[in-house]
Amino acid sequence: MTTKVMIVDDEILAINHIKKMIDWQQYGFAVVSEATNPRIALAYFEQMQPDVILVDIRMPVMNGLEFSKKVLSSGYPVKIVLLTSYKEFEYAKEAINIGVFDYLLKHEVHADTLLAVLSKIKLELEREKIRESMIRRQLLTDILSGRLTAGQQSAPALESVRSAGEQFVFFLLKPDTPFPIMSPHEKQAGQIQIESPSSTEFAIVEILPFVGECLGILVACPKVHSQKQLNDLLFAFCRDLQKKYSFENGDTASIIFSFPFSDLFELFAIAKQAERFVHKTVFFGRNQFMQLHNFTMAPDSAYASLKDQISSIGKQLDSDDTSLLVHNVEEVFQMVSKYVDADLLHTLCRKLIEILNQFRAMHHMTDLEEQLNHGLIDCSQWFTVNGIRDWFVGIFKDSLHEARCRKIPEYSRKVRQTVEYIQNNYAEDLTAEGLAEQLAIRGDRLRHLFKEETGQTILEYITKVRMEQSKKLLADGRYKIYEVADMVGYSSSQYFSQVFRKMSGMTPLEFLEGKVNYTHENEN
Repeated sequence: MTTKVMIVDDEILAINHIKKMIDWQQYGFAVVSEATNPRIALAYFEQMQPDVILVDIRMPVMNGLEFSKKVLSSGYPVKIVLLTSYKEFEYAKEAINIGVFDYLLKHEVHADTLLAVLSKIKLELEREKIRESMIRRQLLTDILSGRLTAGQQSAPALESVRSAGEQFVFFLLKPDTPFPIMSPHEKQAGQIQIESPSSTEFAIVEILPFVGECLGILVACPKVHSQKQLNDLLFAFCRDLQKKYSFENGDTASIIFSFPFSDLFELFAIAKQAERFVHKTVFFGRNQFMQLHNFTMAPDSAYASLKDQISSIGKQLDSDDTSLLVHNVEEVFQMVSKYVDADLLHTLCRKLIEILNQFRAMHHMTDLEEQLNHGLIDCSQWFTVNGIRDWFVGIFKDSLHEARCRKIPEYSRKVRQTVEYIQNNYAEDLTAEGLAEQLAIRGDRLRHLFKEETGQTILEYITKVRMEQSKKLLADGRYKIYEVADMVGYSSSQYFSQVFRKMSGMTPLEFLEGKVNYTHENEN
């Protein structure tokens, strides 16, 4: 960072001599202003705000000592070096007492002595910058956490923050990480390193660690003429932040930003709201940016409804009904999405994992959390609600399929494939010839093998599976008889009723009237 220098001397030749004395740019300095009149120099000072002023102590109108007092009374952190002669030595010592950084004897000024004092100044400025940054950072951290409130004595550093702008915007940058479906899964984002974006419209005041792996960014908001202009600037700033984060970390991040505010002590309430909001990003997707706003929490009735639906899913898992199970899993995720409540989503995920692990344990399958700990589960779908839903649907299907395979006797490969296909596609128009074509085997050969190994014809087995599924659907109580007929592969409800009566000894209606006993028997 270039250190800005101003030279004040009533002799232009003296100014030019100092300017030519060193290569200012090479050493990190730039002469941004010069003046032969101290009063004009004061105006330049307010305009240019230099870091260093080299000023002659003896000048007409206003001497260097008076000039220094006026500059230092502004409160702006500037380092003044007086250029003096032996007979003005007492003035130079007085200048040190009022806060002048140093003095140089004119007849001794040359490149080495000038560079020595400038190097001291640069080092001091860097130390002050670090010290001020630490104080400002701690101050804003205290406000952010609620340890410092408006009613308490605030540090002078707060005024320097306020001077950065009339309004501020708080940005919360959250690395996109998978939603914690299972508690052992804790993906650390690593250290976040991000510099001020190239946008000059917003000035970053401070970057602060926030909840979890998130980052809080306080920026000074520029003056705008319309809400559209402000929105355009906010969106451009968010995109710039995301690009920088992605470039520096090789990953994506979502950003939440506040409405503009003028009172820095509002930061605490804004941060609390952002902390609640940050968990909801799973409902919006990766690499998104959105303005902070309130969401209502899901009512108790939603949790009660969720409990009932999860219980129903557990029964459907036990009943081996894939299509109905998938439908209800999708339905419960749709309900959770309506409330945009991360706690409700977490409850749903935790309960579904419990159901799956119980089912898998009964069928001697590996626990899902154990698979996660061994890196056997792909978490790439856990960034969005829809992705989580699809992941659960896949896990339910895989678990049911694996359980079925474990229950199927040691048939030959073709017969086993036939059994699996019928169990998974019983609602389709199934025939022995169609199945044989699927398996690349002659129809008569498949019929012979199937009968020999299972003791049933293919049609008998299809009918058996359909009747088992129809009883589960009828017992569920939500479907009419003609709907159940269609769901298990019968286009005619009358024909379905005839087959049902032949297989079970009662009509579907009679079965419905006694379904409570059927349900009770199956639960036991």
